[in-house]
Amino acid sequence: MSSIVLRKYPYEYDGLSADRQGLSLLSCFGLSLASAALLLGGLFSPVFALSAFVIHVCMLLFLTERDMFSQMAFLLPFAAIYKIGGFPTSLYTILLFILVAVLALKRKTIRCTTLFSVLILLAYLLVQFSGDFLTIVKLCAFLLLFLLFTERAGPDYLKKMTLLFSLGLITSSTMGLFKASLPKINYYLSQADSLYIDGVLYSRFTGLVSDPNYYSAGIMICLAALTVLYLKKELGIEYWLLFIILSGFGFLTYSKSFTLFYSLLVFVSAFTLLKAGSKKRRLLVIIGIAIVLSAVILAILQERIELINIMIRRFQTEDATTGRSALWLWYIDFLKQRPFTLCFGVGANNNMINGRAVHNFYLEIVYHLGLIGAILYLIPVSFALFIRQRTSKRVFFNYFPVVLLIMISFFLNELFDYYLPFYLIFCWMILNRQLPQAKGLNPNFPPTERR
Repeated sequence: MSSIVLRKYPYEYDGLSADRQGLSLLSCFGLSLASAALLLGGLFSPVFALSAFVIHVCMLLFLTERDMFSQMAFLLPFAAIYKIGGFPTSLYTILLFILVAVLALKRKTIRCTTLFSVLILLAYLLVQFSGDFLTIVKLCAFLLLFLLFTERAGPDYLKKMTLLFSLGLITSSTMGLFKASLPKINYYLSQADSLYIDGVLYSRFTGLVSDPNYYSAGIMICLAALTVLYLKKELGIEYWLLFIILSGFGFLTYSKSFTLFYSLLVFVSAFTLLKAGSKKRRLLVIIGIAIVLSAVILAILQERIELINIMIRRFQTEDATTGRSALWLWYIDFLKQRPFTLCFGVGANNNMINGRAVHNFYLEIVYHLGLIGAILYLIPVSFALFIRQRTSKRVFFNYFPVVLLIMISFFLNELFDYYLPFYLIFCWMILNRQLPQAKGLNPNFPPTERR
């Protein structure tokens, strides 16, 4: 086993498998669909879930890093049902622990900033004496996963990871459409999919995720990544197919944040294409926008599309935070009255005020870790996102997923969620993709594994 060597900048890249091409995209699709079939079987017998787990452990031991992360991105939407019986922890979380261990043990070098950042946070959490040990390990492992990824992975991982994540979302969402025929699914999911508007009960689509807001957040990140690949001309007609399918699932959540994001994504994408494209492409974009706007306006005027009517009523009858502001005030008052807790937090655990989650990542991290812990966590994350860069020039769209993540974090609990490290990974890859009118490489960044 290779020894771990601490190095300072500049970092010398030494990949695990730079001489290996890894699996083809078609092979990855086949492996992913086989995994989905086993997870579906796991709803009826734990033998299938255990078989899937064994296969996935072998996958983490023998695949290239690009393929490991791509397969984990595919499995992410299935995490809620990737369980055995009444075992509370998802097997996906255990796979993430194994992935971190494999990456750490196979690396010949680990940056001193990465190791020290995680160890300092771990020591701080242990000194709190009020945290749950498994939750502490989870938090540190997820942070280490993101930092290790940014050390040696390249933004060229984006295509395979995005396509596999898209396939995972579509496959899991298709399974979610048949919840009535698969009652075991509801055993693993909480019932947070109902919506009352003017006394009428509506059912919100959640895929295989417990909450429609968390489900729509994954679709938002995926759509942004797909759009980057399209702007880079790495996707063609398949982009529109995936975009339309995922958009349909996203709107079925009746999420206000998804609607706002979607509008912003279309606007920014159109602006980028108009600015960087040829005259022919600009004309097509303008015509497409005109057609879509005409269809939306016509649907609103005729009031015949229920989905649009529901969204309009949500914006008309609900406040901007959908009642979350009351929860925020609970936590703010709690922290104001307890200066010690404000500084040091209540610990990495499942404690909540009045049994209600805060639904705000920023308040969540201060509540659990305190201001000191929040700083210890956010500094290495920010450093990895914005300092470990591959491109020296960026356009606005490079920052779009980061802005999106900052926005949705106002409404979601993400600190202990296995989605967060992957959201950060996608943001980092998109930050470092060269988009139209953004040329120039950072020579200090290590070369990436070629396709």
